[in-house]
Amino acid sequence: MKFFSATLLALPFALQAQQVQNVKAVQTNEEVIVTYDLTDTKPVYVSLFYSKDGGTTFSPELRQVSGDVKANVKPGAGKKITWNAAKELVVYDGDLVFKVEANSKKIGYPKAFADEFFSFEVTNTFFEGSSLKIEFTVTNISQDPIRSTSFVKDNSVVLDDQSTALVISQMKLTNKSQHENIDFAKDAPYKGFVIINDVKPDISMLALMKLYFGHRNYYIKNIPITK
Repeated sequence: MKFFSATLLALPFALQAQQVQNVKAVQTNEEVIVTYDLTDTKPVYVSLFYSKDGGTTFSPELRQVSGDVKANVKPGAGKKITWNAAKELVVYDGDLVFKVEANSKKIGYPKAFADEFFSFEVTNTFFEGSSLKIEFTVTNISQDPIRSTSFVKDNSVVLDDQSTALVISQMKLTNKSQHENIDFAKDAPYKGFVIINDVKPDISMLALMKLYFGHRNYYIKNIPITK
């Protein structure tokens, strides 16, 4: 199976005072390894994009990435991003151009937390009046489809930066509420959210979100809140 041609190009990209240099991309089986140098004075948020038309237009920020990418990437030479093209691009036969972007102002959500069954990733946090909404995706990363799994307990909590327990007032995944069973296809992300009522607007960081899902606890730490 061919995901794309072996001819890969890479473009450096500068945003504000951040500098991304010496961008290189190499295909290894179903992954792409992108290396770059980052010159700056403090950690930044790094994003990876690809283009199928030589750099005229680019994809949304790539999600199936690991390494020196997303939040709190420190300056230095020889930074490396691994992109799982098999999961995100599927099949493509042609050239790709990659763009590495650094941004000191973008909020960096925690990297996806995973075990052998599921991967959880926070995608957005924002206030709706006095309620805080946290959006996330859940992906089945096991070898097979998983059937009839649900958020099965009512005592999932979020802890704020003062370690005060905040009870989750509403939780949904693919428009199903707690205790409703969901069938998970393999490698397909499912969108969900939780809502916490009566949250103080001065909270800027959630120290921990605990979700009891599929008969085990999942913990996502240090979640920034969009103002």
